[in-house]
Amino acid sequence: MLIGQLIHASRLCEVMEMLDVVHTFNRIQVHLAPNLPVVSPDASVFAIEARHAREFLITELQKRRFLFIAPERAAYLDQDALFGKGVFDAFPSARPDIREGGNCLAADCGTAAVFHLMRAVEWGLRALCVDLGFRRLRTKNRKTGKVTYMPLGWTDWETILNQLKAKVTERVGKTKRGPKKQLYQEFYYPALQDIEGIKDAWRNHVMHTRREYTPKGAGDVFDYVRRLLVNLSSRVSEC
Repeated sequence: MLIGQLIHASRLCEVMEMLDVVHTFNRIQVHLAPNLPVVSPDASVFAIEARHAREFLITELQKRRFLFIAPERAAYLDQDALFGKGVFDAFPSARPDIREGGNCLAADCGTAAVFHLMRAVEWGLRALCVDLGFRRLRTKNRKTGKVTYMPLGWTDWETILNQLKAKVTERVGKTKRGPKKQLYQEFYYPALQDIEGIKDAWRNHVMHTRREYTPKGAGDVFDYVRRLLVNLSSRVSEC
């Protein structure tokens, strides 16, 4: 019975990287097991080794700090598809930040959660740009007239959104009146409004250290970002 419990405890401790405990438990198993089942050690031997194992485990646990996750926040923890399968499939590059945003919410780290959520939004923004026909932004030097192209990942949101608005206006304007045009209007205009709102309300402030967020405030941002990315994933993706 004791050996079985030690084996189980060793596996758990290995996952937690408590290798000194694993080594001690293995040593105890070696001490108890050689003559089993032919000769069983005296019960007092089991009692001594069990007490030794318990005391050593408690000592090692006292060297560590453990994070408590409130039950109402447990659903945020370590979720690979926190925003649903549609977002998970459409924006693979956003997965790490969505997952970490959830972990930060679970740990009551509101500002860190908002930071990760803003990074996740950027992947949706870039996918929207690609959907509208550009992966780089065209810029023209006012003095020389030279045209250069900047990758999306190195361009600020304000510049991206300005060109994105022009692309949306062009696409909607070239579409004949009817269901398709209505679909474009219902998809693109709210998406642009949401992204611009996110930029002005949260992204600029958290990126430039002007704001800190409570868990409640970060939860509101989380809901807003999730709604945006779910909406975007219905029509655009990185692929």
